[in-house]
Amino acid sequence: MSVAVTLTDAGSLELGPYLGLDAFIVRGRYMSADERGLVLSVMQVETKRGDWHPWGGESVTLPTAHIASLEVRQLAKGRTMLLAGVGVAGLTATTLAFTLIGGGSSGGSGSGTRPPPK
Repeated sequence: MSVAVTLTDAGSLELGPYLGLDAFIVRGRYMSADERGLVLSVMQVETKRGDWHPWGGESVTLPTAHIASLEVRQLAKGRTMLLAGVGVAGLTATTLAFTLIGGGSSGGSGSGTRPPPK
């Protein structure tokens, strides 16, 4: 599950050497939680200025004392299925349209050669 963790000011200062200066929101995949804190596979860090820095999924432990808020993002299965259905319907309609109009060919004789001069 994807999470977005907002750090406290103290957390931003203490974790700065690991996450970057002015780290504010840490986004990634929840890995585990233990007595040390929340373990994330970090995908992105947002600074207090709004800059985003991509990460490659490195595991980072965020101490619970440094977490101001936690947002859990889950995939909306209904919306995903609706979007997939619309995509398939659009692809089918496009394919059918090109089939009905002959694939967009220009007409003509189709041979592309000129008759020999007389």
